[in-house]
Amino acid sequence: MSARIGTQLDDIGKYLDRLKDQHKTAQRSVQTLENERDAIDRQIEQLQRRRQETDARIHAEQDHVRRLDDSIRTSEDSYIKLLETSQSLVAYVKRECNEFERRGTPDLSS
Repeated sequence: MSARIGTQLDDIGKYLDRLKDQHKTAQRSVQTLENERDAIDRQIEQLQRRRQETDARIHAEQDHVRRLDDSIRTSEDSYIKLLETSQSLVAYVKRECNEFERRGTPDLSS
């Protein structure tokens, strides 16, 4: 019977060794997965920073576009007023010129 107990103890030792090997393998797997998760977390943080920077650039460009829109609108309004004024001035000067031409030159000999 003692040989049988010795064999059983050897079997128990082998199974314990196998369990320990499986434990080490599982522990390495856990460590690998945790490392992968940490790498993913770093990538997420980096992408979030890039998104925040991109959002800030978008807002700055949108402000720039709004200022350009305002500047263009003001410039176009001023240009239209300038054209209207120029047309009025041309019409006035033309009338004055025609009026003086119609009257002729005054006789200064008297």
